[in-house]
Amino acid sequence: MEHVNITVSNLDRSIAFYCNLLGLEVRWQGTVRAAHIGDKRHYLAMFETSRKVSPEAKKHFEPVHRLYFRAPDDIEVELVEYGDRT
Repeated sequence: MEHVNITVSNLDRSIAFYCNLLGLEVRWQGTVRAAHIGDKRHYLAMFETSRKVSPEAKKHFEPVHRLYFRAPDDIEVELVEYGDRT
């Protein structure tokens, strides 16, 4: 798995939580309230929003397949599968 996408209500708090919990580092932080934390192979992509995002299955988007769902703790999760990367 390359990355997991989560929508958070407080980006700074979430960065601190996941970096401390998993020993990750900030790889990228956007001009919008978004950040990637992890290493060269894997990362968490976090996007801050104050609105509730409806869970839904998305259709195939080139060149990846994506699936969105809401975890039991009310976090939206996006799973991404890329084609053959060998």
